[in-house]
Amino acid sequence: MDFPLLVLSWRLGRCSIEDVEKVILPSENRAQYLKEIHKVFGNFFYLNTCQRVLLVTLNSDKEQSEQYLERLRKFNHWKDLQSCEQLQGKQGLEHLLEVISSLDSLVIGEDQIQHQFKTAYTESEPYMSGDLKRLMQMVIRTGKRLRSSTILSYAKKSTIYFVASNFEQQIKQASSLGVVGTGKMAEIIVHHLKELNDNITVYTRTENRLGLELEGYRAESYNSVPNHPVLFYTTRAETPFVYSSDFPLNSEKLIFDFGLPRNCHPEIKDLENINVFSMESLLSLSRNFDDDGEFRGIREMLDDELLKILKEYQRLSKSEFWKSFRSDVKVVAEQRMGLFLKEDKKAKRNFEKFVNEIMYISQKRFEDVLDEEVYSN
Repeated sequence: MDFPLLVLSWRLGRCSIEDVEKVILPSENRAQYLKEIHKVFGNFFYLNTCQRVLLVTLNSDKEQSEQYLERLRKFNHWKDLQSCEQLQGKQGLEHLLEVISSLDSLVIGEDQIQHQFKTAYTESEPYMSGDLKRLMQMVIRTGKRLRSSTILSYAKKSTIYFVASNFEQQIKQASSLGVVGTGKMAEIIVHHLKELNDNITVYTRTENRLGLELEGYRAESYNSVPNHPVLFYTTRAETPFVYSSDFPLNSEKLIFDFGLPRNCHPEIKDLENINVFSMESLLSLSRNFDDDGEFRGIREMLDDELLKILKEYQRLSKSEFWKSFRSDVKVVAEQRMGLFLKEDKKAKRNFEKFVNEIMYISQKRFEDVLDEEVYSN
């Protein structure tokens, strides 16, 4: 079956963090940016998380994928856009299901991705065609079903869970911890950290968020790099605001930069005694640990769900065809009815029932043939 889907994917581990950063749309005025993309690109779904950026559209022509990138480069914010993974048809759908089920996340089982998908759907809804909306709705419902009916339903894993598990001693032994940012990510981080070390200070760079309470901690003003041995940066700043010059000589710090774009400039990694872990380096670190196997069974269920979506999308895409087919058969039947029936209401009802049965059998047989094609591919 020719499934008209194109997924353009920029993800850490396959692209450099610099290339991923180039595709992230600023949160401020994002609606305007999405509107400009729609003008040059057409209908699309846009998602960005702390690990990836996805751009999804309906297209069945493989030769056009590079042309899509050229069109995107006409959007001023993406004029330096780099090549990316171009996943077509069934392969693209499989990737979407891997993402929403967290099988392609830094931490398998993390539960933030479904909320991110729903937020992205709301933002992208004005720019999606009816078919693309239906497809993304099916993907989101499948993600929810995978979570509710598998081990993922009680998985409590997240990126901070991974950090807390693998840097537990450094966090416990630190004299104090600093968390920069007051968004959802910061709240999740503080929630996990306080079980290991409750000497936490929360900072904000935004004046109107001073005093905001996160897990019992009130946000203080951020003016410079705080004097804590372990720091967590979580802001959605569009450019780095932490540089090498911000650190006194002989400083010793362990820094986790959860920002994408990064909050900490890459030059910091050259400083002695300053260890910075970006999302890219955390991803590399996570791949050094063996999978405990508890999530492997989800793959089979994901494959089954993929076939269900292909069948459902195929059924919906043919709905106009069947509507037209039923109308044509009905017209012919009404024209020929007088050749077989006298003016008898009961006979007329029986004839209409007979015609409906013919239409049902025809549609069912045709859909069975298409189902065979889905499974064979």
